[in-house]
Amino acid sequence: MNLDASAVGRGLVAALAWVVPAAAANALAAAADAGALILLSFLAITLGFAFGGYSAARAAPTLPLHHAAAAAAAAFAAVQGVLVVVALVRGRAVSPVAIAFAALLAACAGALGGLLATRSPRPREL
Repeated sequence: MNLDASAVGRGLVAALAWVVPAAAANALAAAADAGALILLSFLAITLGFAFGGYSAARAAPTLPLHHAAAAAAAAFAAVQGVLVVVALVRGRAVSPVAIAFAALLAACAGALGGLLATRSPRPREL
């Protein structure tokens, strides 16, 4: 199975455009102990992974769901990598099980976005 790097990259950038600000909002909401804002930012993060998957699937020449899940997983890895380093520098514990669960959630959200992309009509070419 060969993935098109440009399609995955397009989905990665699209996902990061949503996920990074939402993750920052999540951190601020967690610091303020605002439960409703934490939930809203979590939903925005999940939608960001789905949007990245949608973008990757639309750009993929074949295997749109594979590209969608890969783009979302790559975006998760980029964001989570930074967050793990920050947590370790601050002396906080890092849960590998929680990270694995969140990675699967991100990939599934990306695949769902990819599925929506396969169901939506493509624009006609001129």
